[in-house]
Amino acid sequence: MPFIERLKFTVLGTLSTTTAPTPYPKENPTQYWFGTRSLPYFTRLRPLWYRWDEAKGDFIKIIPLKLVIKYFDAITLAFWIMGDGYWDTDQATILLCTENFTHAEVAALIELLRSK
Repeated sequence: MPFIERLKFTVLGTLSTTTAPTPYPKENPTQYWFGTRSLPYFTRLRPLWYRWDEAKGDFIKIIPLKLVIKYFDAITLAFWIMGDGYWDTDQATILLCTENFTHAEVAALIELLRSK
């Protein structure tokens, strides 16, 4: 919990809400979540990470590959794992959730992980 609180209140303090991180499950938590504020900064970033899909009538998440490749390092991988990954005990491996990305995006991420 100390790491999550430091992440929320110190590292991401100006971007996060002021409420404490929420443990899940409440007894013996294995995950914590917290919210970010609605800020103009995030509104400006949205077009980099989402595009309108006419068929779905909704925005879909995309990967701005040029940015991801440029800034990808061990710290961004750690944030990716914490934000959208988990430890699979049965397979003794880390799984990264990529179900909402296209096959081409996932292939690019695989290549990025292999190269870095």
